[in-house]
Amino acid sequence: MHWLLFLAVAFAWIAFCLFGIHWKKASAALTEGAWIPLALLLVFTALLWSQFAPSELSVWGFFNLPNFLWQLVAILTVVGVGLFCGWVQFRYHWFPQDVPVGPPEHGHGHADHHDAHHGHDGHSEAAHGHHEAAHH
Repeated sequence: MHWLLFLAVAFAWIAFCLFGIHWKKASAALTEGAWIPLALLLVFTALLWSQFAPSELSVWGFFNLPNFLWQLVAILTVVGVGLFCGWVQFRYHWFPQDVPVGPPEHGHGHADHHDAHHGHDGHSEAAHGHHEAAHH
């Protein structure tokens, strides 16, 4: 039963990395320096995990990985799988579609946009108020 849970989580992670992350955009951000906070987050996550659940990991009975080191290796493996999924996206051009998460952008010169921000004489309300205050 433990392996089924592991496989389900691994499959969900791979599916998310392949179809939920737009790696062309993510790689641009990582190249510009986003890898630094990501690396710090990974190390701090491994450090916290090692403090909340301290243990050694026996690797097939041959040797033991000490506390913190095996948690760091596990987290780096998860991130490595994600980066491999990014490579697959680039290799086969499987980029997900962009999904807008904010309000739609309004084009300039639209009648409703003009009426909402400008008075009937074409001047903005803020400029109109400033103009009236200068005359008083």
